Amino acid sequence: MEFELNEKLKLAVFIEIFKFIKNLSDYVSFSCNLEGIQIQVMDSSHVSLLDLALQADWVGTYLCETPIIFSLCNDDFIKILKTVPAKGNYLKCSVDEEHFHIHFKQKDHDKHFQLNTVDIEQEIMCCEDYESDLDFKMAISILDDHMGSIFGEDIEIKCKDDKLYLISYDDKNQKTDITLKTECLEEFNVVDDYDSSFKFCAKYMLFISKLKKIDNIHIYLNEGKPVFFHVTEEGFNFRYYVALKSDEDD
Repeated sequence: MEFELNEKLKLAVFIEIFKFIKNLSDYVSFSCNLEGIQIQVMDSSHVSLLDLALQADWVGTYLCETPIIFSLCNDDFIKILKTVPAKGNYLKCSVDEEHFHIHFKQKDHDKHFQLNTVDIEQEIMCCEDYESDLDFKMAISILDDHMGSIFGEDIEIKCKDDKLYLISYDDKNQKTDITLKTECLEEFNVVDDYDSSFKFCAKYMLFISKLKKIDNIHIYLNEGKPVFFHVTEEGFNFRYYVALKSDEDD
């Protein structure tokens, strides 16, 4: 199996995804077949799950004649990806029985790295999109700005009277209450007379807000289901699920 990324923006997104994964797990597993690459990562607390599908045509040059699953130490992979120049537009990766190879070009030299693959037992979970009574899409840059004001461990998304609020309390019971102007959102969909709130660990939303090379994030909220963060474009499907907290968790 081998693939090449040869577009600047896609390479930047690829690198940011693995920086994001570093917040969740020390290891990352790739499941590859003729159609493309699937990556699933659950954090150590089993609170959040990332499901990422990269289709062969999104990657660029892609070859995988036989399905293969392999895993890497993500910290080592990130160290290498951080050495990719800011204006880089080429990265080639391949895998053999024991090693994962990374190659990229710079103006005055080429670099090649070899990582050991590791054996990790992982069962690929079935993930799906779902409709909800409340969903909204917002710019990552705006989300990042708001998350800079969240000082508590948890965050609550509240919808009432067709208004959205981000609420958080710190360990001194001091409150942050942000009213989102829905006209400034990319999308806002809610059923009539909706009144509900959803609480979850704020750090998982903070991780999302740092995906600077992605423009927008679509957030779906449903009672009894995880918060669903979704980014999709042709050949690229980023699904991220975060479990809600109940009153018993306090």
